[in-house]
Amino acid sequence: MQKKPVIVGIGEILFDLLPEGPRPGGAVCNFVTHAAAQGCEGVIVSAVGTDDPGKELIRFFHARGVVTDYIQQRRLWPTGMVRVTLADGIPSYTIVSPAAWDHLQFGKALRLLAQRTDAVTWGTLGQRNEESQKTICDFLSATRTDAIRFFDVNLRQNFYSGETIQHSLDAATHLKIADSELPVLAQLLSLPDRVEPFVEALMDKEPTLQAVLLTLGKAGSLYFPRSGEVIRTAVFECGPCVDTVGCGDSFGGAFVAALCLGCSTEEALTHAAKVAGFVAASAGALPQMPREYRLSCASGKTCAAALGDSKKA
Repeated sequence: MQKKPVIVGIGEILFDLLPEGPRPGGAVCNFVTHAAAQGCEGVIVSAVGTDDPGKELIRFFHARGVVTDYIQQRRLWPTGMVRVTLADGIPSYTIVSPAAWDHLQFGKALRLLAQRTDAVTWGTLGQRNEESQKTICDFLSATRTDAIRFFDVNLRQNFYSGETIQHSLDAATHLKIADSELPVLAQLLSLPDRVEPFVEALMDKEPTLQAVLLTLGKAGSLYFPRSGEVIRTAVFECGPCVDTVGCGDSFGGAFVAALCLGCSTEEALTHAAKVAGFVAASAGALPQMPREYRLSCASGKTCAAALGDSKKA
């Protein structure tokens, strides 16, 4: 029996208030839930209020196989909420403030978790408050040098700054950005605003950065490793698009999980596109994942063997 890789999401946890009703969410929570579905130990590090929505979020993610022991409870602040509107399936967000996840605290338990973490993801939204930003920075500093540190920018409203992005890039081994975010980062970081020059300049500036993953919506994705050929991955269509809520999170979570389970980069990207395609054809960010969209090494198989099984399913 192989040890499950530990994949941590640190930052926001919330309810997405969709037209059809509230759904549990938060980019890092979506990410680790999809990583857990692939056979990893997904862990949420965040905070909720002591209110009923907070208790419901803990119950929901626990039921989905995610470790919720590191979700802190804050009496003085409510559980996070985001109002989501859809236009042709494309979401826009209004993020309610304040929220309990703005007040995440670092301590011994998180330091010990960081030391056994194989991969961690975070974004800009979870750092909009100084208290949580410091906790995220402290957690990243406590991870092992061989851990994947996956910075998924996820620009939301005005909850980001050039300074926040720069500090996160300094800690990251992998950067994920959407094509719509690239011009914003280019301006904030004084880098070229065309794709290839942007990536080249960023790699020169950030020596710890191993790769940049650029998502292109319907055009798929581009993966720029520090060395080697650029990898283009096409969109995997599982049916008509219902909405794109959480598609990027599912792509990132499945990709990092597959890497941690032993897949090659190409295999991981292909499987991640398949998972994201299923999410796009489903309502919301966290549909139940059928067997053919899962990788699991619980049986002791290599990831490549499990990937072969999923192709046959």
